[in-house]
Amino acid sequence: MSTQCFFEMGFDRAFPPGTRADEVIEKLDADFAAREAESKGATE
Repeated sequence: MSTQCFFEMGFDRAFPPGTRADEVIEKLDADFAAREAESKGATE
């Protein structure tokens, strides 16, 4: 399955096979932190 297939299914990020779990977690942590900061800024 190509990365494009995942994007077409609605995922906003896809990682290649063999990607280390700690790399994924770091990137997702950064995504969640950015979204949280964004939502806090929108409510202020």
